[in-house]
This record gives sequence, structure tokens and C-alpha cells, in this order.
Amino acid sequence: MSPDRGMIQSFDLLFCVLVALMTMHFFLLFLQFQLHGIEENQANWKQTRIAHAVLDSLVKNHNPDQPVLGSARLDTERHRVISNEIDPVLLNRIAFRPNGMSFTVRQLAIRFFDGQTQFLIAEQTPQKDCRPVERVITIHGKKGILFAEICF
Repeated sequence: MSPDRGMIQSFDLLFCVLVALMTMHFFLLFLQFQLHGIEENQANWKQTRIAHAVLDSLVKNHNPDQPVLGSARLDTERHRVISNEIDPVLLNRIAFRPNGMSFTVRQLAIRFFDGQTQFLIAEQTPQKDCRPVERVITIHGKKGILFAEICF
């Protein structure tokens, strides 16, 4: 407290400094929570991207050894795979735990546009880190949506 300033002005200055320090503290806390949320979202996004890639591979490739990596129908006349046209024999061979894969297929179902639903895999055991994905497909000319729940 100086002689040319009064006691009230000194307390005003102290109060302003405290308010500024508290504001900076809360702003830094806010930034910390935002960065933590971004890190969690990146981890979730990576798993979601892998789940979409697995379902894309299932719909666009033909792999009789690992049907989870390719169940598209093979056109033997043209010697090529028909994307989004699923081979039901390969689709029924998909296992809950594919060999050599780092994921499990918790649920696999087809809901046709005429209202019918066909469950291929329906595991009831709850698991962590599951990502639901879906794709439009056709089987024997019937269009539907393939639902899959991939767990890591």
C-alpha cells in the first residue's frame, strides 16, 4: 500500500489479478479435457474404420478360405467378382471368431427390404469395443441391408 494509492485500489488490483489467474486456469483445464476427448475419438474412429473395411472386404471380395474377408459372388463366365452380390454359401460359413483375425463378429444379420430378417450370427455375450456397420447387398436378386457388429 503506497501513500498515493488507497487501500481500496490495492484490493481492486489484487482482485483483478486473481480473476485473470482463475480464468487462465479454467481455460487450461478446458483445453486439457478437449485434448483428452480428441484422443479417445481418434481411437474410436480407428476401430470404426477397421470395421467398415472388414464389411467392405466381405461385400467386394471372394475368399472361400476366409469368408469374413470376402463373400461376394464369383461370376465364372467373366472370371470376376460381382460386388454387393453375396454368395449365401460363403456367408453362412462366417465364424464368430475368424481364424487369425484380431476381431470377432458378434452379430451378422440381413434385413431384406420386404421386411424379412435373417440372422447368421447372433452372439449374446456382451463385449467391449464393438462397432456396428451396415451395407446394402443383394442375394439371389433380393435387396437388403447387411448388419454386422465387429468387436475388437
